[in-house]
Amino acid sequence: MTFAPKETLAVQIAQYVSDKIIRSELKPGEKIQEERLAEELGVSRSPVREALRILVKDRLVEVVPRHGAHVTEMSAAYVDCLFDILGELYALGAKRFAERCTDEDRKHLHAAQEQLDSAADEGDILDYYRAFLEYGRAGMRGSKNPLLEQMVLGDLDTSMRRAEYAAVSVQVGNLKKNADFFKRITRYAAQEGNGEMAAQTVRAFFEHEKEYVLKNIEEKERRTGNAEKPDEQNVPTPFKRK
Repeated sequence: MTFAPKETLAVQIAQYVSDKIIRSELKPGEKIQEERLAEELGVSRSPVREALRILVKDRLVEVVPRHGAHVTEMSAAYVDCLFDILGELYALGAKRFAERCTDEDRKHLHAAQEQLDSAADEGDILDYYRAFLEYGRAGMRGSKNPLLEQMVLGDLDTSMRRAEYAAVSVQVGNLKKNADFFKRITRYAAQEGNGEMAAQTVRAFFEHEKEYVLKNIEEKERRTGNAEKPDEQNVPTPFKRK
């Protein structure tokens, strides 16, 4: 019997493109040229098309008939909805971590905490962002809730990474304050076993991050004169109407 590789070529291409979108190397609204991408990666257009379908599902790309694939906008309405959901799901994860974590789980969380502190002290955005992701993974694994872990680290992972990178990238001088949230979460969840306080701190963190992302979006819209119309304010989608 022949087994397929762990990740298909299309998945690898989707990860490559998603990283570029998350880091804003591919800008919102920018067209993704299938042929150019295939040439750049030395692959056929078939896995590129499949990768774009994955990115559509991840809300990073929108495919418009006769206009091709474009990077989605990250609208204020979508960010508001996304961070509300993330705050509650991660709060539940923190609460369950406090109730169910093992010594090994605590060890991993403390290690991620140390990475966050080090990156914050150095003002290193990329290392801080990576440490944040590892902290989230360690917390979810320690929650002992496979369904919650799948939702957060699977279905919502790409959207979360894009939004959090946007938040971190405008907080160069604020990383130490951010790291303080995690110090409190670690203390409540891993040391004191206080799930309620851990969950409350997680919610406060995501409200804090949401505020920064929304302010960044508002500033960009003022500069470009592309503010959302009144009837678009409650549309829970990353896409802006044409």
